[in-house]
Amino acid sequence: MVEREIRVVAVGTNIEHSRRVVQRRPGWLLRCLRGGAAPPHHHGDLYWPIDLTVAAAMVTLPLRTPRRVTVPIAHDAVTGHHGILDLSIPELKTTYASEEEIVRAGAGEPAAELQEFAREQFVRRHRPTKIRDLGFEVVERVHLPYHVLTAGTSIFLVDRLTGRVDHPERHPYARTLSRRRLDAITNQNP
Repeated sequence: MVEREIRVVAVGTNIEHSRRVVQRRPGWLLRCLRGGAAPPHHHGDLYWPIDLTVAAAMVTLPLRTPRRVTVPIAHDAVTGHHGILDLSIPELKTTYASEEEIVRAGAGEPAAELQEFAREQFVRRHRPTKIRDLGFEVVERVHLPYHVLTAGTSIFLVDRLTGRVDHPERHPYARTLSRRRLDAITNQNP
């Protein structure tokens, strides 16, 4: 098994919290009352690639002097979605993970899409009359750690930073570095 060095967001490994999050999912209580709900089983971890960047520009507001403003942006390297980084990222740490645990990043992000997304964010936040010198200061690829939990035939990916729950079926194109589909990762031994 090949291991790679990656930068990971340093969050706790509270598996019990992830189990509770999965048990709060809709339909869980109904399955429990029917006797068909086994407690979620921790199957392993996944590391999802995210690109962190800071967009900076000189904006001119009505009747004011130009000023430099920044917007922190996160780009999901698998799905291609952009978003504003609205929470503070804990410190980053370097760790080793196997190719079975690291999700493969998709095709490179088009610079035009990121540029347009950043421009829209400056317009929404500041309502400037003019935007100049739009650029990107910091670009770093980090990996968000996920717990992989199975409950019956369902597979849940629990983001350890935010507690968000996702399903591998929503990402049929996503693969690990070892080319394994996300909905097939539980077929290996835990």
